[in-house]
Amino acid sequence: MANKGINVYNFVTKKLVNLIDMEGNVLHSINLDRKNEIRGYSQKSEFCKNGDIVCYFRDKMVARIDWNGLHKWQIKTRAHHDFDIRPNEQIYILTRKDSVMRWRFLPVPVLEDMIYVISPEGKYQKTIGFLEPLKKDIPPKTVLRLYCRMIHPLNLAKIMWKMLKAKRIFKASSVFDIMHTNSVDVSEKNVPGLCSKDDILISIRDMNLVVIYSPKKSDFVWKWGPGEISGQHHAQFQENGNIMLFDNGTCRGIPVRNFSRVIEINPKTKQIEWEYTESPKEKFFTTGGGENQKLPNGNVLITETCTGRVFEVTTDGRKVWEFYNPHNKDGNKLRATIPRMFRIVNPQDYRHIRDLEH
Repeated sequence: MANKGINVYNFVTKKLVNLIDMEGNVLHSINLDRKNEIRGYSQKSEFCKNGDIVCYFRDKMVARIDWNGLHKWQIKTRAHHDFDIRPNEQIYILTRKDSVMRWRFLPVPVLEDMIYVISPEGKYQKTIGFLEPLKKDIPPKTVLRLYCRMIHPLNLAKIMWKMLKAKRIFKASSVFDIMHTNSVDVSEKNVPGLCSKDDILISIRDMNLVVIYSPKKSDFVWKWGPGEISGQHHAQFQENGNIMLFDNGTCRGIPVRNFSRVIEINPKTKQIEWEYTESPKEKFFTTGGGENQKLPNGNVLITETCTGRVFEVTTDGRKVWEFYNPHNKDGNKLRATIPRMFRIVNPQDYRHIRDLEH
């Protein structure tokens, strides 16, 4: 049986947040850009208890918006991919900047990911960087590929021109984006033998790496992934102490065909304790995105981003709910993507949402 609730997802091309019931009926929509002033799009929105939503516009800003679409505050930053709202409504959001790191005495230009911490009132509080402890995991071939691209005369000229114009130099998904961090989840409790409260679970996609970073120690206290996962998204702490993530499987290698899976691992043993795939395996696959949410009844809500499909499965792999995006991409017949869907299973705890018919 499906775990009932209200489902929330971003309709990316229209800059809308849709709340739908279990039958797919739209209960409420919030226009994130009522004045049509913001270039770019938002892939994630999350509700606060008073009915406001926090969202980001990629590489533009993070904002808090009320139930009617009015912006309460904005912070300009190169926000991207993911954020975590803590119980006190403090926001930990991924952002990035052009940077130069020292790698084995070499200056290496990179697009550096980091975390901004923002107060509920929209005030910047601090930056948490994690590139320094990551250096030992960066393979030499990555640096070599980067340098080969950088010293090409045309690319070097572009870099110099952008520097003179004070423009952003490095783009996401370029050779300089060696991290491509895509999820952040802050631990709200001490987990003996693993991590402490306030430590941060981070997915670093382009290194096939998931880490737990300790701001107090300025170092990783746990890491896992290379050789096991490929292009992963949405690593999340679970109540039982495990970690669940979406393993996209973008480069599994010949002769294995690419397929995606959702896995739950025991971080202490580094063993996979639960896995969801389909049959045949390649039937379930998304090159980008991907989301997983453990529901109170034990089921898992899964977003297959690129196909615009969301479904709910039981622990034994039975599908008990499924939703396809009813919208097409602008100007063609392809189904629009769903970056991620989240189910609010306790709507009574949220202002406005508790009043929706569902």
